[in-house]
Formats: sequence, structure tokens, C-alpha cells
Amino acid sequence: FRGRLMFPIVNVDGKVIGFGGRVIDSEGEPKYINSPESEVYHKRSSFYGFDNMREYIRRARRAIIVEGYMDFLSVYSSGIRNVVATLGTALTRDHVGVLKRYTDRYVVVFDGDESGIKAAVRSLDVFLEEGLLPNVVILPEGTDPDSFISSKGKDELLSLIENAPGLLDFYIDNTVREYRSGNLTLKRSVKEIADVLAKVNDPIAKNGYAKKAAEKLGVRENEVLALMRFGKGQAAKPGEGAASSTQVNHEKTLLAALLKFPELSETISEKDIVGDIINPDVKAVLEEMLSSGVHDASALLQIFQDSPAQTLITETLFSSPGISDRDTAGRMIETCIK
Repeated sequence: FRGRLMFPIVNVDGKVIGFGGRVIDSEGEPKYINSPESEVYHKRSSFYGFDNMREYIRRARRAIIVEGYMDFLSVYSSGIRNVVATLGTALTRDHVGVLKRYTDRYVVVFDGDESGIKAAVRSLDVFLEEGLLPNVVILPEGTDPDSFISSKGKDELLSLIENAPGLLDFYIDNTVREYRSGNLTLKRSVKEIADVLAKVNDPIAKNGYAKKAAEKLGVRENEVLALMRFGKGQAAKPGEGAASSTQVNHEKTLLAALLKFPELSETISEKDIVGDIINPDVKAVLEEMLSSGVHDASALLQIFQDSPAQTLITETLFSSPGISDRDTAGRMIETCIK
């Protein structure tokens, strides 16, 4: 700790359990050094500033969580008291477990850069596992709490905190941005969002977020709900199994159109073409739709649970984004039949 600015880490009982040291010489490495884990110091459940701020958190009924000592001091010095900082580690379930004794409302504040966005996304699972839906502030690009307060002031930061979107909203919007920029396929985007929504305990919130995600991605709500209920872990990974969206054969295109617009199944019944289907999984699903009258994607996923046909259904639902309306689907079905 020589040549470092020292930060005593204090537990909820007011006792020093460890130290953090920030280098004073800008050329020193590493920038921060923490006390090692010990019988009394556990970085995964310890905060900086929590001993003095816990009563403010209780009174405000909300905790503002920042990423380090200096961020904490910047926010505290501006006059905001219901704030704590993690200690050079990502937020963990142990951290949230400590805070839950004082509040169930949280706002996490991250720097406005790529690492800040990634940290926000990573923290979502931690909160969902505890049954919580926090809010998030992503500061403008290139800023941290200290520089933001210095340039904009305390009131501007408080405004961002008061109007902070839900972290789950942010995650959905960020995933949609990744899809629109070409970094994620449609199938992968829906799959990832569905996997996260499956962890949401509140059924009303879960369905609301599913609807929002479906609208933003241009798919049907029941397709997201179907994956949430039955598709977790079943969809093939990119590059595995079935062909990509540019190589979808006529049989899968036919199935995709019918899954999205099941009312068009009469066309298939009239043509009596199921016997000509080569792919056994496509044939099995079509027979279930036509013979048994099961058209809902959720019900079909349940019927074919843990089988290759289930994977086929999830893939097919999202491999043909061009099927956007009933007329288009009808024309595609006629083309496939021919």
C-alpha cells in the first residue's frame, strides 16, 4: 500500500475489515489494490460507504449503486447520501442480499462506455435471481459520476436517477440495437430475451416485457412467450443443426408461414400435400396442426417437448422474418406448394 491513497472498508457494525489503495503516481500499476479475502473481509458482499449510508438508504427507500471508491465520493460530496459502491468487483447476489435488508428499490449507475453497458447487462441476472427489477443510469459516453457532476451538477444527476429506465427495459433495447446493427440474428435476439424473461417472477411484468420485445423485434408476442415457456436451452446454437435463414428450404418456409398465420392451414388441407413432405419433423408438426387442429406455438412446443421437432419449431419461428403479414404468408405458401 506504499504511495497509495487509502480507503478503509468498514462493515455494517462500523469495524474496519480491509483496505483499498489507489495509486497516487499516475504511472503506478495496478491502479487499485484491495486487501485479500479473509475471515472477515469478503469482497463479494462488502460495500464502500455502506456503514454510514445504510440509514439514508432505509429512509430514501432506495439504494444508488456505483462502481468504486471515487465514484462514491463524487456522488456523496454532491450531497446525495443513499449511495454505496462495490469494491472493484461486479455486483453479486451477496451484495444484493445485504441491500435487501434495507430496500427493494435500486438504481445502478454505470460509466458511459462499452464496459459500462456490458456491466449493466451482466448485473441483470443478479437482480432477477433475487426477484428484483432495478433501474439503471448509463451516463453519457466518456463520462463517469465525477466528471458528470463536475460538468452538469448534482441536480442533473438526480434527474437521471429519478427518470432512470428499468434495467430490463435497457437490456431489451440494447439487444434490439445489437440485432438492428447486424451483431445478432433475429432468432438469437428473441432467444436471449426469452431466456432472460423466463427468470422474471412477476407474471404481469413478464408478459408486458414479452409484448414490448415482440413489438420492437417485429415478431408475434406468442412467439416470445412460447420460447419463455418451453424453448429455454432447446434452440440450436448459431452454426449448428438446421440451415441459416438464407438457406431455408420450402418445407420449413411452409411451416414458418403456418406457424405465424395458422388460419391459412386450410390451404394445406385442401392440397393434401403432407404426404409429400420429406423432412420427418416438418411432417410431424404439420400433421399435428392439420389432424389435431393444434395451431398455437406454445401448445406445439409442449407436445414436441425435448424432441428435434421442438428445436425445429423454435428455429422456424424466427428464421423467416420476411413473413410479415397474412397476404405475404399466403403467397409464400402457394409458392412452396408449387
